[in-house]
Amino acid sequence: MEETDYILGPSTEFKNGEKFYRPFLEFSKQIKKMRATQSFPVGGLHHNFEDFIKSPGQPDHFISIDPMGSSRRPAGEYVVGFNRNYYGEFDDLPKRMASYIKRNHLTVAGPVYSVYLHDEICVKDPSSYLVQVCVAVSRSPKQL
Repeated sequence: MEETDYILGPSTEFKNGEKFYRPFLEFSKQIKKMRATQSFPVGGLHHNFEDFIKSPGQPDHFISIDPMGSSRRPAGEYVVGFNRNYYGEFDDLPKRMASYIKRNHLTVAGPVYSVYLHDEICVKDPSSYLVQVCVAVSRSPKQL
């Protein structure tokens, strides 16, 4: 994947058992305060793959894929998965990605980026939002 600039929101705070929406709405309000546009896709960032597996709908930060952002997802090899569902709902995608990484003898080499490519702007049914999840990986020297 190519490098991608983004705006990194503040650390999220999920209350015990809390779902995606309240922290996400807070981020949406903060985007305006950061003088960023809401015209770009949004998503979440998990600092590591283990946290994504445990709580895929509770990212450590929300992000906006704004090319004027000061944070950057580096170019490199990524395992990429897609899922259609409501914001913060990932079905078995984390398990499928973990299985693929293990089966192909890959090593996770960075944070997990989730980006909603289709959201309320282009899809009427919220259960059809399309999320792309990317995690950087490296290959063992034998695979190179």
